Amino acid sequence: MAITKDTPLHIDASRVELDPLAVKAGSVIYAGGLACVETATGLGVDATDAAGLEFAGIGWTGADPGGADGVYARLHSRGVAQVVASRLAVSCKVTGATPTSRANAFIVDNDTVSASATTHSVKCGTFISPDPLAPSRWIVRLTPIQ
Repeated sequence: MAITKDTPLHIDASRVELDPLAVKAGSVIYAGGLACVETATGLGVDATDAAGLEFAGIGWTGADPGGADGVYARLHSRGVAQVVASRLAVSCKVTGATPTSRANAFIVDNDTVSASATTHSVKCGTFISPDPLAPSRWIVRLTPIQ
């Protein structure tokens, strides 16, 4: 089930660099939620398994542009902070088959991933290990577009 409100990340803010992402009208990106870029427009949208999306990162702050394109959300993205972001790993809910370490993680929604290819196979990273604090979640190393 997707997150429907900001869920702050518990990461040392001094160790991350943030990229701005203009958000598409009618879409909401939540803090702590996975986010994508719509390839046709270059605008940010809430992560989902849909055609024409590429994974962008995880929301640091939420953004709701209402009826106008262009409100910026700040995302943690590998394109800016190569060292920190290439090591960024987060806990995600998993649906479907049990993942294996180093298997691809595909987006289902802004908080859920699958080890099996989904309809549109929007890849967001690779599985590392089960989350020791949450049995239905796995740690995923995020790999946003650059």
